[in-house]
Amino acid sequence: MSMKKQLIIVLLGVGLLFSSCAKYPQVELDAAKASVQDVKIIGADVYAPTEFQALSDSVTKANVSADTEKAKWFTSYKETNLILANVTNQVATVKTKTETRKAELKAETEKLLLEVDSLVKEDKALLIKSPKGKDGKAALEAINTDISVVVDAYNDTQVLLAKLNYLEADNKIKLAKDKATTIKTELETAVAKTLKKHGKKK
Repeated sequence: MSMKKQLIIVLLGVGLLFSSCAKYPQVELDAAKASVQDVKIIGADVYAPTEFQALSDSVTKANVSADTEKAKWFTSYKETNLILANVTNQVATVKTKTETRKAELKAETEKLLLEVDSLVKEDKALLIKSPKGKDGKAALEAINTDISVVVDAYNDTQVLLAKLNYLEADNKIKLAKDKATTIKTELETAVAKTLKKHGKKK
């Protein structure tokens, strides 16, 4: 075999070697990173933390896989592409879970707002019926202050809802409901004792 033919074979071999190496999936990796930021913007890290973390881990894994493959002679990025394909599915799942959870919290918060509003009205009515003696005056003033705290929490919750901060709004109104319920129980007990003492019925 002539030197010219040998040279051609070598050059063809080198060309085949480089043509068999797949292109580094930089565009796909950048898109995957951007998708994590996109779902974070809609609150996925707050409303779907488990799924969001799994998505973040997958993107990290894809980057590690791509860098590991890049160091090899023959690069196919097959494993990396499989991970990236799964990321696309994960993004859809995270978005759905996030929006579903936000809708659930919004509905729950709105329901609790109505309940707290009703409780506050009951508490104020019971406060009027409560004993006004010397011993009970200080206690009633303290309870009245507690009712004001509940009202403030009620108003704060409405502001949080308007800002689409559903998780914080839900947590705040739950605490407000607990406090309003405790106040109601205390006042009902006080009124019942007074009625019993005077031999009256509600």
